[in-house]
Amino acid sequence: MMSLCFLESQVLLCKLVQISVHLWVTGEETISQQAFLILKDISMVFNSECFDSCLINMYKAFLHDCDIPKANSEQRPFLRDSLVELCSQDVQKSYTKASVSITQLAKLLKMALATKNKVLLSICMLFLLLKSYLICLLSLFQFL
Repeated sequence: MMSLCFLESQVLLCKLVQISVHLWVTGEETISQQAFLILKDISMVFNSECFDSCLINMYKAFLHDCDIPKANSEQRPFLRDSLVELCSQDVQKSYTKASVSITQLAKLLKMALATKNKVLLSICMLFLLLKSYLICLLSLFQFL
């Protein structure tokens, strides 16, 4: 019975993270701020898996938001700053995730250069996405 409750609470927690990330990236100012506070609390209170889940989902949502050209992009500095704030909760884990992402991108770029086909263009677009992640990391290290 106890394991069933734990399993249900994990499923509910994952749903809460998904909904909160969606509200964080798409909501208006107050809703977005409140959703971030929920994500921040989840990542601090629960296990490291929850921190990973919050960080990864927020990063993916941030990148997706940066891909979409918006007339009203006033929220992006808040999204960037809140992502950096979350990264500052566990700098070592955030740094590790960033270095893994950079290593994967370097491998993809090498492969694209070796094949010399249209894949190179799509990989270069990934590089532009990485640029936004590096800006977040540089902002993070300014807090240290």
